[in-house]
Amino acid sequence: AVKNASDVMKDDMQATLTTLKHLQRNPFFRTVGNYKGMNQESLALQKATGYSQVYRTWSLLQRSYSLNDGIYRLQTKDIATLYEIWCFIEVSHIVKEKLHLSDEDIYHRNRMEMNGLFTWDLGKGEHSCILFKKDNVELAELIYNPKSSEHENNSVGITDLVVPTVPQKPDIVLQLTKNDLQKGMKMTYLFDAKYRIDGKDKNGVDVPPEDAINQMHRYRDAIYYKDCQSNALKKEVIGGYILFPGDGEPTDVAVSKFRKTIDEVNIGAFPLRPKDTHNRLLLEQFIEELIQNKSHETISKVIPQKGALLQVPNRLLVGLAGNSSRPEYTQSFLDGNATLYYTGAKFPTPITLHDLHYFV
Repeated sequence: AVKNASDVMKDDMQATLTTLKHLQRNPFFRTVGNYKGMNQESLALQKATGYSQVYRTWSLLQRSYSLNDGIYRLQTKDIATLYEIWCFIEVSHIVKEKLHLSDEDIYHRNRMEMNGLFTWDLGKGEHSCILFKKDNVELAELIYNPKSSEHENNSVGITDLVVPTVPQKPDIVLQLTKNDLQKGMKMTYLFDAKYRIDGKDKNGVDVPPEDAINQMHRYRDAIYYKDCQSNALKKEVIGGYILFPGDGEPTDVAVSKFRKTIDEVNIGAFPLRPKDTHNRLLLEQFIEELIQNKSHETISKVIPQKGALLQVPNRLLVGLAGNSSRPEYTQSFLDGNATLYYTGAKFPTPITLHDLHYFV
């Protein structure tokens, strides 16, 4: 096909090749590692005997058929969009690693959507969803750029989540499924990837954009869970975090303001860059902590509204009935008919005994 091309097309192709080789030598692209993205096609077509050769031939035919017509419509993506997609893939790798899953445990709904010849975008909302399962039990779900309808602004493209005011479009949504407190309870965390920095702090650590941090506050205040049975709105987003290409010594990053605010109000930032494994470790450790935390531990850290009255149903006191100088006292507990328990504490006690419902 190249031999039959015109001299003008050959010159254009040579100029394109020269430009690509020049870009290949750019320091930025030299930091890009091997592609570990998501497979979009069936493994059976790619590997199974009898299918693989047909699949490869068909792929070549598809490309050669559209090459001549589409060569002038090659799309370039801005670096901010590429960084956004890269962050989504990196978070998916971390979640998979921390859940100790294999490729067979990952269910991709994601797909590349073609907007025209040589114009590809990562599917958004439900088209980008990645499900993490083990033994057919859902452990987590990751969604890229969930869609929000322009006409129905109470939808964020995620089941049971609504926005009563104006549309909200976080870049990355991570939902961890917990079954310890309530079966199928989902804990929602938001990530926004911003290819910007806002200067350095006193320790020389790059600082995330201030407007991006403010956006995370708006997300958490705008997105709600809607109970289908009671039709009531409840707070949904637990935390929001900025991913940005910042730099700094890991020890300084760990004590930076944008990292410490995560412990205080669960909103902050993590530096994330290709090849920067040291600062990436901070994000890995944080996601691992989110996965390992029990539901009640996570919920107990949520800051309550001033004036709210928090009540714990079915209060329970667990006491230790050890060996006593009175054998009949210990035996009454073993027989299950004890009517008296010595606390061993001096009164008054901070334990509100009259509020207890059960004693074990």
